[in-house]
Amino acid sequence: MDAVTGVITEHVTTQVTVGTIKVKRTVFSLDTGYLLSDFAAQFVSNGVSNWHFDLPTAMWVDGVHTLSVTPLLGNNKTKGTPASVNVTLQNGVTTPPTNTNTFTPTAGRTPQQGAPFIVAAVGDGAAGSAAADRVVSLIQSWNPNLFLYLADVYERGTYTEFFNWYAPSWGQLYSITDPTVGNHEVETPNGDGYARYWGLNGVQNGPLYYSFDTQGWHFISLDGNPFKNFPQHDDQMTWLQNDLTQHADQCIVAYWHQPLFDEGPAGGSSQVQGLWNQLVAANATLVLNGHDHSYQRWEPLDASGTPDATGITEIIVGTGGHEVQKIHNDDPRVVKAVSGAAAAGALSLTLTPAALSFAFTKISAAAPADSGTIACRAPPAVTAVSPAGGSAGGLGRVVISGSHLSTGGPVQGTTYVSFGTTQVAQLGCPAQPASPCFTVDSDTQITAYAPPGTGAVDVTVTTPNGTSAAAAADQYTYS
Repeated sequence: MDAVTGVITEHVTTQVTVGTIKVKRTVFSLDTGYLLSDFAAQFVSNGVSNWHFDLPTAMWVDGVHTLSVTPLLGNNKTKGTPASVNVTLQNGVTTPPTNTNTFTPTAGRTPQQGAPFIVAAVGDGAAGSAAADRVVSLIQSWNPNLFLYLADVYERGTYTEFFNWYAPSWGQLYSITDPTVGNHEVETPNGDGYARYWGLNGVQNGPLYYSFDTQGWHFISLDGNPFKNFPQHDDQMTWLQNDLTQHADQCIVAYWHQPLFDEGPAGGSSQVQGLWNQLVAANATLVLNGHDHSYQRWEPLDASGTPDATGITEIIVGTGGHEVQKIHNDDPRVVKAVSGAAAAGALSLTLTPAALSFAFTKISAAAPADSGTIACRAPPAVTAVSPAGGSAGGLGRVVISGSHLSTGGPVQGTTYVSFGTTQVAQLGCPAQPASPCFTVDSDTQITAYAPPGTGAVDVTVTTPNGTSAAAAADQYTYS
């Protein structure tokens, strides 16, 4: 055939000549290297199926190459008769292209004045299916500020699969996306497709794990794959410990692909136990995962998986549209589960300084299938206590600054302030206070009227689930 350049579209027709079984997918290779699997055929009559994909030919050196296709039948194991054709590439490429780009996490798009900050999250969708396209449309209808793709580009996460199955749909959210790496991406040597698409200078040079801050929350993307796949990332545990120490006073959301707790066919992944343990010890609030193609929200759990109101909430949202699975088990720790063919959908999170609200919405329904609010688990931290001038009834006005000093008022939780040995419940301060009192101005500031002199100030926050956390004592002086 004539020499080809740039991006070309390859068309293939398969036909079943014996029996009624259908071709479930086609597997394409260039020379001896795997290119992609096509799951989205256009079925015609009499067992004939049409398949097509785009080939970015400049990713290979010039010359004659063999393009081959193998159909896999309905059981996904039996192979049909392969076919091949020679193609001549001519792009002026004489050496294999290298990836020299870098990756920088995004804090997301700033919301308009008065609008909430919305984080969308889902995984297991990039296979070129119509259901996945509908999940993308659902997410876009929320006008999210940030998107977390919880991994898996099918079938092996090659650059050709990113080019065909991720970029045209999910790629519309590229500028606000912070991804994580899944088991399918690492089936390609060195995770080359993941690295090239996201601008990493080789997976082995990272980052397979990273963190960023947005809207007062700390987000951590981790590598949940077995460490034996990437021995060079054995230092992830050390990195995570240091990162958590540096952000001990922040609300934390961590996300990776394989969940520790899972009642679906994939089952829990014990290799991430160490990640979970560190996050529990650091008072992380939420863990997001994919991998199992269902939606599961688990009770807050401690390091051993025992329900504990002070533990971490795990949400699995592998419902991006690729072969959504049924849940086979019935674990009593699961608060809400959505599975089966109608489960495709996505999760939205709305961030506030002291909590996040969540809603899981299916593409087949207008109302959320699951929703609620999770209070931030970070302990309050006093960063400054200073006289602010003014007095009443012998009391001095003091401003207490810090983080997570409130859970939103008496309905959601209760805040207390102690001046020395005097503990005062939050009742608000009148214009002319006659006794010690305080008001919570915001999640980061409290105004108090304290006794004259020098003494210790403690702030204690009781969250809706009954957890109390006291800030480190600080000093005030008023005379």
